[in-house]
Amino acid sequence: MKAVLSSLPPKTDKAIAPAWLGLLGNALIAYKDADPQACAGELGKVWKAVWAFLESSDATIRKASCQSLILLAQCFTPELKIRAMQEHGQSEPKSALGKIVLQTEKAFESLAFVRSMSELLLVISALISNLHYREIPAGPTAAEVLLLPLVQRIGNMRTERNFEHKEAADRVVSQAMGTMGPAVLLGALPLNLEPADRSVRLKLLHMSRLLICLS
Repeated sequence: MKAVLSSLPPKTDKAIAPAWLGLLGNALIAYKDADPQACAGELGKVWKAVWAFLESSDATIRKASCQSLILLAQCFTPELKIRAMQEHGQSEPKSALGKIVLQTEKAFESLAFVRSMSELLLVISALISNLHYREIPAGPTAAEVLLLPLVQRIGNMRTERNFEHKEAADRVVSQAMGTMGPAVLLGALPLNLEPADRSVRLKLLHMSRLLICLS
């Protein structure tokens, strides 16, 4: 892992960068299977290295970065999730997962990620999917604690007339409903899944289709 990280390719290298990103993602998955705790200790460093390529001007490199991040999101241990939940709300989180969530939130305020919005939404879907964890049985999921404000923001964005990534945003909303539960999501986005000029009937129909897809 150290050898791969020390061989960072240029962000513009269309030949080497995608292969390097794929290698990192698959290597960490293998590391997780062999030693989850040791893997967790490397996750923050690897995520930071892969994330940088999500800003690339080349679509192939952005796609490879997105696919690698989706793999890395499968490497969160319960301990990482607990630490992130416990420090949630702090302006400067110290846990690897807390830093990842903060980095993802800040990306929505960065012009550098405008062209990466579709990939960014796919990464958020993967984060939500892999945070289906409850510290106590009746408690909220890690996804709800850490990502619900971001899901609310995406839910509002997808109702904007000129929003170009509705399909990816729908995937985030659908994944959030499956992970957090319909009650949590509809409490955060009450009947706000379609533009205001649509009828209530269409809003309810849309939500029912989401539930059918998840059943």
